[in-house]
Amino acid sequence: MDPSQSPPNPDNFAGDIRNAKVKFVNRDAGNAVLCTASVGLVSMADTTVGTATCNWTASIGANDSVQFTIGVVVGDIPLSLSYYSRDHGDDNTTVTVSKSLNNFITGGGYLNLVNSSGICAGAVGSKNNFGFNVKYNKSLTNLQGNMNIIIRSSQSCTPGHSGPRVYQIKTNSMDNLTVNSSTGVATFTSKANIRDITDPYNPIPLDAVGNGTLRVTMDDNGEPGKNDTIGITMWNKAGGMWFSSRWDGTRTVEQLLGGGNLQVR
Repeated sequence: MDPSQSPPNPDNFAGDIRNAKVKFVNRDAGNAVLCTASVGLVSMADTTVGTATCNWTASIGANDSVQFTIGVVVGDIPLSLSYYSRDHGDDNTTVTVSKSLNNFITGGGYLNLVNSSGICAGAVGSKNNFGFNVKYNKSLTNLQGNMNIIIRSSQSCTPGHSGPRVYQIKTNSMDNLTVNSSTGVATFTSKANIRDITDPYNPIPLDAVGNGTLRVTMDDNGEPGKNDTIGITMWNKAGGMWFSSRWDGTRTVEQLLGGGNLQVR
């Protein structure tokens, strides 16, 4: 937590960050509070930088796997009366909670984007968060699953708004899944929708991209996931490439996770 990331910037009258109040919220459930946390200093010599952690017990019911979009809210309500305040979609992340199953692919984490491309490429150096689970039903006749992706772009692809913006790709309509559990390689395609979540309380659907095609390739290279790779491509419904996590000039290539883990079983 760094107060220089919130207005006013620069903060010429920085106080003690331990006065801040922090809540972790579920963006997919009306910003329901999952847990609250106090702020501790990273260094006793610097009262402007701190960290906040808290425990949350996730419930996924009868589901095999669930992705959660987690937001961070700094400050009390109203935020204008708080020592420090921030509530922005740029701070969202994804958390995937899965049961231990076979014939199933799941994962979560993030990429550090270095060569993203597309109509709305991710900003260089930004995090590309993701979480997913895909499997066939018991009769192996229908694909089930979903994926949640967060992209931080330096430009705006939202009509009437300027950049930078934060976008979310969500899908639950799977088209195809190919898995080689012996090598840990998997590919799936799906229909997906995109919305602008820069303001987490007023998301904006992007109709021009809705019902586009998402393709994800991955390689599970064992535990604990530090050698796993993934590539993400999104095309709009007109066929234009809206986003590529890493583009080599002709195709999306996989890259090492910045953090997280993939499971191909």
